[in-house]
Amino acid sequence: MSEEITGQSGRGCIEVTEGALQALEKTRGWVKFLGVVSVIGACFAGLFLLIGLVVLATRGVVGIGVVVEAAIFLVVAILFSVFWLRYSKSLKRLSTTEGSLDDALVQAFSSQKKLWTLQGVLLIIALVVVIFAAIVIVVQAGAHALPV
Repeated sequence: MSEEITGQSGRGCIEVTEGALQALEKTRGWVKFLGVVSVIGACFAGLFLLIGLVVLATRGVVGIGVVVEAAIFLVVAILFSVFWLRYSKSLKRLSTTEGSLDDALVQAFSSQKKLWTLQGVLLIIALVVVIFAAIVIVVQAGAHALPV
C-alpha cells in the first residue's frame, strides 16, 4: 500500500510506501525514549539547581558554579525534551493518520528539522565556548611564562 503526496514546492508528487512509513514508525520508540531521558535529565538539573541555590545562599560565591552549570543544563534539557517529544508525537500521528498523510509527513519532517537545528546551534555555541576557553588558557599560560 502506498500513498501519493503532492509536493508544495512544485516538484510534483512522490510516493510514500508502507515500508517508508514503517521505517519512520520504528524510530518513534527511540525518539520518545530520548525525550523521556531528557525530561529525567531536566529533573536532575532542577534538583542540582536547587542544591546550588541553597549552597549559594548559605556559603556565598562557592555555589555559583553549580548554579550556572545546572541552569544551563536545565534549559538545554527542557529544550531537548520538548523537541524530542514533539517529534515523537508527529511520528505517532503518521501511524494513526489523524488527518491527511501529507500534513502528518510535513509535520514529522518539520519537527525533525527543528530538532537538528537546535542541535546544530548548540554545537556551534559549544565550539565557540571551547575555542574561547582554549585561547584564554593559552594567553594565561603565556603570561605566566614571561619573566617579570
